[in-house]
Amino acid sequence: MNRLLRDPAAASALVIINEFGEIGLDHLLVERVDGDMLVMTSGCLCCSIRGDLIATLEDILRRRDNGRIAPFERVIIETTGLADPAPVLQTILVHPYLALRFRLDGVVTLIDSC
Repeated sequence: MNRLLRDPAAASALVIINEFGEIGLDHLLVERVDGDMLVMTSGCLCCSIRGDLIATLEDILRRRDNGRIAPFERVIIETTGLADPAPVLQTILVHPYLALRFRLDGVVTLIDSC
């Protein structure tokens, strides 16, 4: 994530980090974020908090449109290691409002081979 965020193309990115568990650590490991960072801690994005993801994305669009947060060109969603990306993608691609406002650019998955 840090390497991705150091890329100049990510300079105007808004980052959503999904923490799962009693103690959230992922957001502490992000070294540098020029844009905004949101932390979602109420569960896993792919199952229990899909509604929260919709509400969060709608809220950041409203806040951007109203000038309450800095303009961003992309949203990077860092899910928990437990997340299945398919339901997250479906949420964004099928929701009528989000499908109009966002375009899927890519999915990055890390697999630990140990």
